Amino acid sequence: MSTSLLVGLIALGGVLVAQLVLMWQGEKTRRNARREELLREVRWAAELASDTSESKKAAGVAALRVFAASVAADPDIQDLIRVLMNVLVEEEIETYTEFTEYEEDEIDDQLGGR
Repeated sequence: MSTSLLVGLIALGGVLVAQLVLMWQGEKTRRNARREELLREVRWAAELASDTSESKKAAGVAALRVFAASVAADPDIQDLIRVLMNVLVEEEIETYTEFTEYEEDEIDDQLGGR
Protein backbone atom coordinates (compact mmCIF):
# COMPACT_ATOMS: atom_id res chain seq x y z
CA MET A 1 0.00 0.00 0.00
CA SER A 2 1.36 3.36 -0.94
CA THR A 3 2.05 6.07 1.61
CA SER A 4 -0.26 8.59 -0.05
CA LEU A 5 -3.18 6.13 0.02
CA LEU A 6 -2.54 5.44 3.70
CA VAL A 7 -2.44 9.16 4.50
CA GLY A 8 -5.70 9.66 2.59
CA LEU A 9 -7.42 6.86 4.53
CA ILE A 10 -6.20 8.25 7.84
CA ALA A 11 -7.50 11.72 6.89
CA LEU A 12 -10.86 10.25 5.86
CA GLY A 13 -11.07 8.39 9.18
CA GLY A 14 -10.32 11.60 11.06
CA VAL A 15 -13.05 13.46 9.18
CA LEU A 16 -15.58 10.71 9.92
CA VAL A 17 -14.70 10.66 13.63
CA ALA A 18 -14.95 14.46 13.80
CA GLN A 19 -18.36 14.36 12.09
CA LEU A 20 -19.63 11.76 14.57
CA VAL A 21 -18.43 13.84 17.52
CA LEU A 22 -20.11 16.96 16.10
CA MET A 23 -23.38 15.08 15.56
CA TRP A 24 -23.27 13.72 19.13
CA GLN A 25 -22.58 17.17 20.58
CA GLY A 26 -25.38 18.69 18.50
CA GLU A 27 -27.87 16.10 19.73
CA LYS A 28 -26.77 16.65 23.32
CA THR A 29 -27.19 20.42 22.92
CA ARG A 30 -30.69 19.99 21.41
CA ARG A 31 -31.70 17.61 24.22
CA ASN A 32 -30.50 20.07 26.87
CA ALA A 33 -32.33 22.94 25.14
CA ARG A 34 -35.57 20.92 25.06
CA ARG A 35 -35.16 20.07 28.75
CA GLU A 36 -34.60 23.73 29.68
CA GLU A 37 -37.63 24.81 27.67
CA LEU A 38 -39.77 22.11 29.31
CA LEU A 39 -38.62 23.25 32.76
CA ARG A 40 -39.55 26.87 31.88
CA GLU A 41 -42.98 25.67 30.79
CA VAL A 42 -43.40 23.63 33.98
CA ARG A 43 -42.52 26.71 36.03
CA TRP A 44 -45.10 28.75 34.11
CA ALA A 45 -47.76 26.06 34.65
CA ALA A 46 -46.92 25.81 38.36
CA GLU A 47 -47.30 29.58 38.71
CA LEU A 48 -50.70 29.34 37.03
CA ALA A 49 -51.74 26.40 39.20
CA SER A 50 -50.92 28.36 42.34
CA ASP A 51 -52.91 31.42 41.26
CA THR A 52 -56.00 32.45 43.21
CA SER A 53 -58.14 32.62 40.08
CA GLU A 54 -59.94 29.32 39.51
CA SER A 55 -59.65 29.55 35.72
CA LYS A 56 -55.88 30.14 35.88
CA LYS A 57 -55.52 27.35 38.42
CA ALA A 58 -57.42 24.95 36.13
CA ALA A 59 -55.26 25.97 33.17
CA GLY A 60 -52.08 25.43 35.18
CA VAL A 61 -53.18 21.99 36.38
CA ALA A 62 -54.13 20.99 32.83
CA ALA A 63 -50.75 22.16 31.55
CA LEU A 64 -48.93 20.23 34.28
CA ARG A 65 -50.83 17.09 33.29
CA VAL A 66 -49.80 17.54 29.66
CA PHE A 67 -46.18 18.10 30.60
CA ALA A 68 -46.16 15.04 32.88
CA ALA A 69 -47.31 12.88 29.98
CA SER A 70 -44.88 14.48 27.53
CA VAL A 71 -42.39 12.22 25.81
CA ALA A 72 -39.75 14.94 26.30
CA ALA A 73 -40.06 14.75 30.09
CA ASP A 74 -37.52 12.41 31.61
CA PRO A 75 -38.37 10.58 34.86
CA ASP A 76 -36.81 13.31 37.03
CA ILE A 77 -39.00 15.99 35.47
CA GLN A 78 -42.08 13.76 35.72
CA ASP A 79 -41.38 13.27 39.43
CA LEU A 80 -41.00 17.04 39.84
CA ILE A 81 -44.35 17.60 38.14
CA ARG A 82 -46.06 14.99 40.33
CA VAL A 83 -44.68 16.62 43.47
CA LEU A 84 -45.78 20.05 42.24
CA MET A 85 -49.28 18.75 41.60
CA ASN A 86 -49.33 17.12 45.02
CA VAL A 87 -48.30 20.33 46.74
CA LEU A 88 -50.34 22.75 44.63
CA VAL A 89 -53.62 20.95 44.05
CA GLU A 90 -53.56 17.63 45.92
CA GLU A 91 -55.74 15.80 43.44
CA GLU A 92 -55.84 12.44 41.73
CA ILE A 93 -54.14 11.96 38.38
CA GLU A 94 -54.50 9.16 35.86
CA THR A 95 -51.51 7.01 35.06
CA TYR A 96 -51.09 4.65 32.14
CA THR A 97 -49.40 1.37 32.84
CA GLU A 98 -48.62 -1.53 30.54
CA PHE A 99 -50.67 -3.92 32.62
CA THR A 100 -53.87 -1.91 32.93
CA GLU A 101 -55.64 0.67 30.86
CA TYR A 102 -55.81 3.70 33.10
CA GLU A 103 -55.83 3.68 36.83
CA GLU A 104 -56.45 6.56 39.16
CA ASP A 105 -54.04 6.84 42.05
CA GLU A 106 -53.41 9.41 44.64
CA ILE A 107 -50.23 11.27 43.83
CA ASP A 108 -48.78 10.20 47.18
CA ASP A 109 -49.33 6.55 46.26
CA GLN A 110 -47.40 7.02 43.02
CA LEU A 111 -44.50 8.73 44.74
CA GLY A 112 -44.38 6.21 47.56
CA GLY A 113 -44.17 3.30 45.15
CA ARG A 114 -40.81 4.36 43.70
